[in-house]
Amino acid sequence: MLKDNGCKIGFIYGLIEPQTGCIRYVGKTTQLLRTRIALHMRGIGNYHTPRWIRSLKRRGLKPEVVALAAVSIDAINDAERWWIRHCRENGASLTNMTDGGDGLLGLHPDSRAAISAKLKGRRKTPEQIERSRAALIGRKLTEEHRRHMSSARKGVRPTPEQCLRLRGRPRSPNRGRSGRPTTVSDSTKERMRANHRRLTGEDVLRIRYAYASGESAGTLAGRYGLGAGAVRKIVGQKTWKHVPGAESGEDPTHYVAVLGGNAGARSPAAKLSNEDVIAIRAECASGTSRQMLAEWYGVTVQSIHNIIHNVTWK
Repeated sequence: MLKDNGCKIGFIYGLIEPQTGCIRYVGKTTQLLRTRIALHMRGIGNYHTPRWIRSLKRRGLKPEVVALAAVSIDAINDAERWWIRHCRENGASLTNMTDGGDGLLGLHPDSRAAISAKLKGRRKTPEQIERSRAALIGRKLTEEHRRHMSSARKGVRPTPEQCLRLRGRPRSPNRGRSGRPTTVSDSTKERMRANHRRLTGEDVLRIRYAYASGESAGTLAGRYGLGAGAVRKIVGQKTWKHVPGAESGEDPTHYVAVLGGNAGARSPAAKLSNEDVIAIRAECASGTSRQMLAEWYGVTVQSIHNIIHNVTWK
């Protein structure tokens, strides 16, 4: 896009019949004219202008392009409409289907109805989808375009029909929340699977000891099948708070022994005794609800669940 004193400008151009010298098409562009005529020469489409260009190519001819005016972007639509009207008033047989400008102004209602009927239910072919995808690769939106899209979407809520379609659309297992394809390596998948296993108190102690001794969170994450963020939470005692820390240079086996010695009823934070745990498992086996057991013993339902399934009090 060209600029004149900081103002973005575009061109109103005409395509001229080489044999008669008459203008046959008026258009607007922000590209260089040689780029625009190259796009026209593809002759893609089944409306008047590309059919005319294809007829010239069959005769070994090419339309000439001429700049009619250079105008600012804000006025380019009005300028295009003026030039189309001016050429028609002077007897030019234009191939333009509309009066110019955005929005297909001047299109006959029958033409609109025919276009609408033809496009309804039409799906793009794989080749068309691939061409569209290839054209968008590496393309970056301007800040002005981003602001325009943002303002257009603010306050817009999906219709009930759109919500139903979105809910019923299966999500590809290889796509993230944004819908974009994601590539996951085999090593990452293995680490994600390993991440679901439970750590032991000894694992936590050794992680803290190794981190305090200089190992990185990434190295420890790979060793124990965790994310680096999970390792940092363990080291910062945001998780596994009941396990004591380990300082650099100290043997973690000491803390492992302390942890083992204070396990179960010997832990200072224990609310239950060994007899309570045996009674809880027996009561649950006889049909007592976990909610009632939690109220009886003053613990949470999750604690009762962990006791029953030997997650705690092993």
